[in-house]
Amino acid sequence: MTESAWKPGLQRSVLPQRQDAACAEAVLPALADALRAARRLRSASRACTLSYAAAPSEPPARVGAVLMQSARALAGWGQGGCLSVDSVALQHEAHWLRPAALLAARQGHWLQFDAQEAAGVEATLAMMRQLQPTGAALGLTVPARWRRSGADLAVAMAQGWRVRLVKGRRADPARGDQDARAGFLALVEQLADGLCTVALATHDLPLLREALCRLHSRGLPCEIEFLDGMPPRQIVALAQEMRVPLRGCVRFGPGARRGPVERLPEAFGIRQLAREAFLALRPG
Repeated sequence: MTESAWKPGLQRSVLPQRQDAACAEAVLPALADALRAARRLRSASRACTLSYAAAPSEPPARVGAVLMQSARALAGWGQGGCLSVDSVALQHEAHWLRPAALLAARQGHWLQFDAQEAAGVEATLAMMRQLQPTGAALGLTVPARWRRSGADLAVAMAQGWRVRLVKGRRADPARGDQDARAGFLALVEQLADGLCTVALATHDLPLLREALCRLHSRGLPCEIEFLDGMPPRQIVALAQEMRVPLRGCVRFGPGARRGPVERLPEAFGIRQLAREAFLALRPG
């Protein structure tokens, strides 16, 4: 896509209305809290994804402004940082995200598109294709319970996008669902036929172990991703056993179920980090 084709959207996203910019600035304290949590993850040698959860009626221009602030906050962190993107909150309009995508490309970070509703996946894929000319690394979250996910995974693999596998919480009313555990392993087998960056996001320990074993048997690198706070110690032990890196997803914003502020003392304290390390390394 040419630069001229972007101009209408670029003007709206780079120069948002004053009220959108002011409201985006109001989120900065929550972003600061999320960054403190992210720094604690980094101090424990764990990568981090920042995830802004917008309010249901939040204007897309404001969401784009917050994502731009988040991308700026990741400057200087080196490569491997990640911003989670809810394309529904952006009304599937790529121009709201383009400034953050350009900055992410310069910084070596990527944009991870989460799956919210099965009905919106086609619009999300179209949005991702529109953002490819920015040079930003892109990722797609693929829910195992959706029957359509095999085809979506094939698209992601063909494009070279990062893939984040989840069981999935929301049903697909149009096509129906399949068993999430069986679907998860089927997608893992499909991933084994290609080359792409993979993140496994589930607290189902037996399923996680089986998926890791299948990927490792084919020499495919992957990581384990978890939401908020520290992962269960069994997952920490599994990651150490199989030498798989851990990544935490830190959510913030009005739509977050629980922000990092409430969980900082419990989830990210040095005492907790030491306890998790001790339990993971303890014999037996």
